[in-house]
Amino acid sequence: MEIRQLRYLIGLAKEENYLNAADEMYVSQSQLSKKIMQMEDELGVQLVDRSRRKICITEAGAVAVKYAGRIVSLYDEMYRELDAVKNKSENTLTIAAIPVLAPYRIPSLFDAFNKTVPHTKIVLKEAEGSAIISELAGGHTELGICRDVYINKNNFNFLPICDDKVVVIVSAGKKLAGKKEISVQDLHNEPFIFLDEQTMLHQYYMDICLKAGFIPDIVYTSKHPDDIVEMVAAGKGISFIMKKVFTYMHKDNILALSLTDPVKSQLGVVWQKSAKLSRKAELFTSFIHDNCMHEF
Repeated sequence: MEIRQLRYLIGLAKEENYLNAADEMYVSQSQLSKKIMQMEDELGVQLVDRSRRKICITEAGAVAVKYAGRIVSLYDEMYRELDAVKNKSENTLTIAAIPVLAPYRIPSLFDAFNKTVPHTKIVLKEAEGSAIISELAGGHTELGICRDVYINKNNFNFLPICDDKVVVIVSAGKKLAGKKEISVQDLHNEPFIFLDEQTMLHQYYMDICLKAGFIPDIVYTSKHPDDIVEMVAAGKGISFIMKKVFTYMHKDNILALSLTDPVKSQLGVVWQKSAKLSRKAELFTSFIHDNCMHEF
């Protein structure tokens, strides 16, 4: 039995006339009559009394109409809810992103995108860089925003949003504070404050030291850049940090020293090369391509 057959029965009971009911259902009178008879055959009861000139629903037909109304109502309700879920999903773009976005003006970027594509809502899923790559590889999210650190560009597309570089931050009271720039090799005797091992930048900063020929003396780690800055301000050690992040945080009693051999990085949008992006994700990557690495 089909839902449309139930609708035909409800319409016929309401109109009590095949011609009027057929017009209401946008179906031919013969087709309507045929579908009602098919229902009668399937249910094994007579739904319509055809012995009179005016159509009359039988007692069994009245029972069928009552339940048909409930079934059709639930069916329509189901589709309304499914459409709401579908529309919500279609209009929502979930992006896995690193926790530190404000220094890179990403909120302003989202605002600009929403003005261009007003019906798409961006939902951020905060994660560390390695977790973002896992999310993308597992197909759990379409897009990520993270640094280009250790991204396998054979498997992932990377679309830059902005450039950044590594600087060394030191307390204003330290001897190193008298320098404007410094080589990594000159830091080998200094105590370091690092980001937590779960972050991609932990290994990135570690590799900077290893490349310079030493293992850093790490005295403290944290997932939060503001904690690291406070520890440096207290004179507990020095740290690597991205310049834009430090500039955004701005601490008067801390100085940022450039590296004599600059270590550059980019923040950008990343997605799997093998993935077929949804329309909303394509719109976002196109917007990034057209507007980023510029002012927005």
